Amino acid sequence: MKKLLTVFTLLLSVTAYADYEQPVSVTSARASSNLPASVERSTGQYNNYESWSACDGNYTTAWVEGVRGQGEGQWIELYFAETELNAIYIQNGYWKTPERLAQNSRLQRILVEFADGGAEEFVLPDPVRENYWEMITTPGTRLDLLRPHRTNFVRIRILATYRGSRWTDTCVSEIIPLGIVRE
Repeated sequence: MKKLLTVFTLLLSVTAYADYEQPVSVTSARASSNLPASVERSTGQYNNYESWSACDGNYTTAWVEGVRGQGEGQWIELYFAETELNAIYIQNGYWKTPERLAQNSRLQRILVEFADGGAEEFVLPDPVRENYWEMITTPGTRLDLLRPHRTNFVRIRILATYRGSRWTDTCVSEIIPLGIVRE
């Protein structure tokens, strides 16, 4: 009886963890535009601003839209295996340094679109007004969706921005979709 109870408890605990929220592995990304790659004069460091930079796991890189002005209307899409999406973390801005974060524009209002035809609008806090050293220890601002979306991609469209002190380019360091794994 004790063995049966142990097996039942083990089976119950495995079943309890079958449906849990976790980061979704992004397989590809694309954007409506991106700033061309550049080399920093002072350091000689190469900077690539393509869409994949927003999901490479490195908060010191960023997708940077590449049109004149603040980038309203520009978008980035992330693709992944179909999942039930519940939330998205966004590391808003270019987190390379505190100065670079303030110098570049950041997302203020966005529209998030899904493969199931749904869309949700969000207003993000300005990370420049937060403590930089505390913020880099988190995966960003968590955006909880109003309802789960069965989807294999998200499109994040820029609706409004917080202006940078030096450049108008709008930047996003990381985007992490969170979904439910169904096994």
